Amino acid sequence: MIPYFQSYNDFINHLNSHYISYRRLFDFSLLNDDFQSAFFKMIWLDVDNTFDILRPLYSNTGRPTKNQIQFLRSFILMAHFKYFSIKKWVKRLKKHNALAIICGFDPLDVPSFSSHYDFIHRLFLKKKYSRNDFVCENRPYKNIDTKSKPKNGSKLENFNMSATDEPLYIFTDNSNPVNELEEKILLQLFNVLAVNFSFNHHLIENHIIISGDGTCLHTHASKYGTKIDDSHRCYSDLDANIGWDSDLNTFYYGYTAYSISTINHKYNINLPMFLSIASASQHDAITSMTALAQLCAVNNLISFDHYCLDCASDNVATHKLCYSLGILPVIDINKRSSNKNLYLPYKDISKNGRPICAAGFECIRDGFEKARNRHKFRCPFAFKKDNSCPLKDKCTKSKYGCVFQIKVENDLRLFGVI
Repeated sequence: MIPYFQSYNDFINHLNSHYISYRRLFDFSLLNDDFQSAFFKMIWLDVDNTFDILRPLYSNTGRPTKNQIQFLRSFILMAHFKYFSIKKWVKRLKKHNALAIICGFDPLDVPSFSSHYDFIHRLFLKKKYSRNDFVCENRPYKNIDTKSKPKNGSKLENFNMSATDEPLYIFTDNSNPVNELEEKILLQLFNVLAVNFSFNHHLIENHIIISGDGTCLHTHASKYGTKIDDSHRCYSDLDANIGWDSDLNTFYYGYTAYSISTINHKYNINLPMFLSIASASQHDAITSMTALAQLCAVNNLISFDHYCLDCASDNVATHKLCYSLGILPVIDINKRSSNKNLYLPYKDISKNGRPICAAGFECIRDGFEKARNRHKFRCPFAFKKDNSCPLKDKCTKSKYGCVFQIKVENDLRLFGVI
């Protein structure tokens, strides 16, 4: 069972009690900029809100467990000091007493690396991997056709607009999209420790604008694996696959790292709101929908007003998902897959998206009727109080002039609220 978590007050008392014994070591260590930054990071880190997230990961019976919060601090500092080996990190903790203390550990009783691994395994809602899980039949990788490479800076054409209908149906059926994710605990911890903390300290405001984009995450694993016998190979990274890196203009083996962020105008910095990993071959149109639905499921403290995306997410399903979540989408129109005149299918609408009056002139935008969910346009001559209209008194007798409306539901992509 869990006797208690080390609360923030317990951690501060822990630092004060050990500072007396290791004062000279602390004073010397604080001269180092990296340690000083790590020290104040731990001072600011309030982990009390993680208790409810971590408690269900442990049994209520059996031998009492300890150091759960300390492990969390340890891994945060491990990333801070850019350690990629848990064994090497634990060795440093045992040699550097001040570093172990700011993790919350007793410097004379630092947990082993196996205890760190046990904490990691609890964070993922999936069974532990064994070596046999990575051994499978040979994967039939074909040679990549260089003729199928996209143009420089272009995305890989492996996507159909109808592919977004399924995630739209899944994410709008009122089910929680993160319940079945193996990284659910990590998403909740990041939300509590980073996002909500920033919100409570006014780094992130309510009713914010968020933006999403993906980047290529190359893995050093081989797509061919290691040969076991004639029909089996061992793959060190089973979930990775082949995608297209539009920045390097080459195919790569790995993942897509997708992030949703917001900007703090006061300090001119981008703050991450959500981080996720997707298949390298998965198109950003699907990944952007998945990330938004998961963000809204994890965070119910902050309201999102607008969701900004590039033209890769230019599809009706993404617009529908945003509106269903009470968010206004701001998506660049993909002109490569459209005609030069996007409004050609609509009669009496100019290439600028404005109605054309009977005299052949573009109408002037006159606001948005939120109650009726439609755009309002007026006669350009009546709007400017100009009497030179060639059809004056013929199209209407009203001094207000002709009024035209375009409903949003006519085409969410072209006639959105914004």
